[in-house]
Amino acid sequence: DNMRRLPPRVLVLVAPVWVAGLAVATAAAVSFALTPHDLSDVAGPLAFLLASTLASRYPVPIEGAESGGVTLSFVFGASGIVLFGWEAGVLIALAAPAIVQLLEHRPLERIAFNASVFAIGAGAAAMLVSFVDGSGTAAIVSAVAISATTQYALNLLLVSAAVASTTRRPFVELVVSSARATSVPFALMGSAALMLVVLWQRSPVLSAALVGPLLAISLYQRSAYQALRAMRLALTDPLSGLGNHRSFQEPLKHELLRAEADDEPFTLCMI
Repeated sequence: DNMRRLPPRVLVLVAPVWVAGLAVATAAAVSFALTPHDLSDVAGPLAFLLASTLASRYPVPIEGAESGGVTLSFVFGASGIVLFGWEAGVLIALAAPAIVQLLEHRPLERIAFNASVFAIGAGAAAMLVSFVDGSGTAAIVSAVAISATTQYALNLLLVSAAVASTTRRPFVELVVSSARATSVPFALMGSAALMLVVLWQRSPVLSAALVGPLLAISLYQRSAYQALRAMRLALTDPLSGLGNHRSFQEPLKHELLRAEADDEPFTLCMI
């Protein structure tokens, strides 16, 4: 029923993404299940999955981001590929947001598309990371940079394409506006992923010390954005976005006081 409601121009885009994402997710799940693992091999990816799910539950809205915001789950997805291999990295990247969106009762076609986008991005990132040889500093930095950049770029392009097909807005314009809004936050999260990889390789216990501050920063940014949004709504009309009566009275009072202090005339023109 949901697929029948989607316009044909949208199905042309999302259907191949669904198929590709399902193929990558299935390959990752089957490969991970058929590979022998001890408890320590499973504990790490499971810890990252739990942390990524918690981070996905509290996204940080960003103005200009067509996806609605960013979450610190990107940190765990980008670093999971480097630390645990492509199978675990793909499963971490797609499972966390899918679980959260299912709990939030999002439309199934949207959940499938988002999960497929994350699976495709993680799969492509893992393939490119596999070409990085060595375990030195340069190799670690390169692997994390490739993982983060690949996932960010594919997510940006595919989400922008979906929004463009749905709203008929120019694709390039959407890519540029979303990149301007999200490139800096994602670059910062890429550096956090690098720190997480280094700490985990040194001691998994030490890496746990980084999870708390990351989640605290996410919650603080979320509350700060909500406070700023509430302040903006108090001064603007929600329908038109224009200033309301309060936003008119406050600068008027300021100008009257300034004119009185400077002993200058003040004129108010009403059209």
